Amino acid sequence: MKRKKLFLSMLIAVSLVLGLAVVSFAATDWKKPAEILSDLTGQPVDDIQAARQNGESYGQQAVSKNVLEAFKQEHIAQVKTRLEEEVAAGRLTDDESDRLLTELETRAEACDGTAQNQGQGGLRLKLGGSEKQNRNNLGGGFGGGRFGQGNRP
Repeated sequence: MKRKKLFLSMLIAVSLVLGLAVVSFAATDWKKPAEILSDLTGQPVDDIQAARQNGESYGQQAVSKNVLEAFKQEHIAQVKTRLEEEVAAGRLTDDESDRLLTELETRAEACDGTAQNQGQGGLRLKLGGSEKQNRNNLGGGFGGGRFGQGNRP
């Protein structure tokens, strides 16, 4: 009897550890703007981040490497996937997701990489809560190359 309990306890513990590992692995699919640029340009992430710290926005860097459209599309694809996950989890409705995605696509069209529209909004996903909370969490500077890098609350 003790062996069965021990075996069952071990099985549950292993299942929990594996479950957490899968969730952690799935969460690593989200790429930061510097990582997207690195993938598109072959430049090291550290160099991209250093340029950002020196005042060159991600959008400006993307323009200088002729990858602005690919940069925007990659970010939109990531956001779309994340929104679909939020809908599936019941944290957003289809309508809320559609509105947020449309808002991002509109801002992406206006983004020319010049950093003229920084702070005009964008989508930085930190979802959970009401649509109003989500809209606030999804803010921060898409136009102008900040592309989803908002001020964190």
